[in-house]
Amino acid sequence: MTLAALTTNQEWNSRVVTTDRGECAAEAIAEFDKLWNSEHTKALEDFIEIYETKYRLVKEQRRIAAQNQPIVSLDQYWLQPNRMQAAKWLSIEELEGVDWLPADFGLVEEIKRKYE
Repeated sequence: MTLAALTTNQEWNSRVVTTDRGECAAEAIAEFDKLWNSEHTKALEDFIEIYETKYRLVKEQRRIAAQNQPIVSLDQYWLQPNRMQAAKWLSIEELEGVDWLPADFGLVEEIKRKYE
């Protein structure tokens, strides 16, 4: 079990009472079986690849952070629309000022007709 499972999840909420009949052990086993057999429990092969990828990424992020390197600005990764996407926000006058590829001429004319 993980540290989180032992400290924050349901597994930790088992009542700890020692009795002659072993109720504590029986309750812990019953709780474990309930979680192990839950419909929400995934088989290792169903998630291990994604888990390992995330683990490696977090490990690398922590390594970089420990080196006190400057934090990368999200602006470096800001998505820029391509010409066709950008055209969606252009006025008719702005459409005429774009250096369109020949393959785009028909679409540009159709857009102009639609919105004039």
